[in-house]
Amino acid sequence: STDRTLSVDGLTFNQDSSTSFAIPTGSDNGWYNYNFMTNIVSPIPGQIIVIRTRDGRYAKIEILSYYENQDTTAEGRYFTFNYVYNPNQGDTSF
Repeated sequence: STDRTLSVDGLTFNQDSSTSFAIPTGSDNGWYNYNFMTNIVSPIPGQIIVIRTRDGRYAKIEILSYYENQDTTAEGRYFTFNYVYNPNQGDTSF
């Protein structure tokens, strides 16, 4: 993994609201690129989503594929991802 996020210290967290999402939407704005010529969604390598749970635990996710079995000719919305979850409440390290 190209992920270098070892701690949540210094990160700013966003939350969904009635006017926006915590994770930006649209090609090149969040975790993916969309190629209009091929109609393929490609995750941005090394783009890490860090999540703070309601009870003060943390997880980080790197999306590897949007397609079933990581096959771009297959059905979409079948995510493959790497993740790390820290189950220790208040511990900010990974």
